[in-house]
Amino acid sequence: MTNKITKTLIFLFALFCKFSITAQINAGSEMIIDRIVGNVGGNIILQSELDAQYQQMAAELSTMGEGGKCKVLEDLLYQKLLLAQAQLDSLTVTEVQVEQEQDRRINYFIQQFGSEEKFVEFYGKTVDDFKSDLKDNVRDLLLAQQMQGKITADITVTPNEVKSFFENIPEDSLQFINTEVEVGQIVRKPVVTVAAKKEAKD
Repeated sequence: MTNKITKTLIFLFALFCKFSITAQINAGSEMIIDRIVGNVGGNIILQSELDAQYQQMAAELSTMGEGGKCKVLEDLLYQKLLLAQAQLDSLTVTEVQVEQEQDRRINYFIQQFGSEEKFVEFYGKTVDDFKSDLKDNVRDLLLAQQMQGKITADITVTPNEVKSFFENIPEDSLQFINTEVEVGQIVRKPVVTVAAKKEAKD
């Protein structure tokens, strides 16, 4: 169990390093349409997904406080981790479940704004468009929740007991986790024209 937790922490730390490097590379770009800011088991987190999730939470809570976007990214990483395991365990959700959750969320948002018109004005899209954009995220969320329920089904320990256990571990007994960094490269090979070949030969 400890070995699995350690591997997970190493993986998440490596993922954070990858996210930081990507952010630095793109910092000097004039315009970014979208980019991958996280990848957990092949389930990617796009910058647009992070921004949309942050926007939704900001609308619900009115204020996110300092480090709000980092908290949203952390939640998305945790969700993708559960989703990756749910896919390995072949868990599924029905279209009916997805539809019901979509309707529940949209009705909640509209209720928070006071009217459908204010909702459309804030998000800049119709309810149907918003529902369509929300579908994949809702399905992933339901799978992650199902996986979390499966993991915690037989657990009897309370969150306070877990917190107390880790707080009582002496700091000098904590193990160091080596940093892992994964670097990717996109290579585009240009088509060599006849004129270019002639110029090279000359």
